[in-house]
Amino acid sequence: MAHKIVLRNPLGAIADFGVARQLRPSEMRIYSHLGYAHFLAGNYAESKEFYTQAIERAENPDAMTYVRRAEANFMLNEIQLATEDCNTAVFIDPNEGEAYYSRSLIQLRMGKFQKAQRDLTNARIRFQALGVQDGCERVNRVMDEIKKRNRRDKHWISR
Repeated sequence: MAHKIVLRNPLGAIADFGVARQLRPSEMRIYSHLGYAHFLAGNYAESKEFYTQAIERAENPDAMTYVRRAEANFMLNEIQLATEDCNTAVFIDPNEGEAYYSRSLIQLRMGKFQKAQRDLTNARIRFQALGVQDGCERVNRVMDEIKKRNRRDKHWISR
């Protein structure tokens, strides 16, 4: 399971991880952390680049690195690349709920509502199995929004 890092100061983290990268340039996790910090700072192109470097440096890249790069691609409106990264994450670890959740958001943007619901259901199952409460809550919020919109727009979800 991946370590969760909470960054309250992404710009400070970027500087700190930049120093760490100078000291240990082959350390894959540093690039992953830099990708995360840049994402939180809104630097999506830099985030994508650091996640790409993390993937290239890893002997066996983990699913979450692909999920995070997918999120950066999504924010850059590179929908096909985001989808491919989510698919790769699911292939690497079929139990990674974040891969299904992120792919569901992509499916929603592309108007593939039934696929989005299927991915949300898969995400919820995996989050519940691992006891990831915030993941379950995120899935429930998206599903509630889909239900509201479906009632409002009559059969929106049937597309």
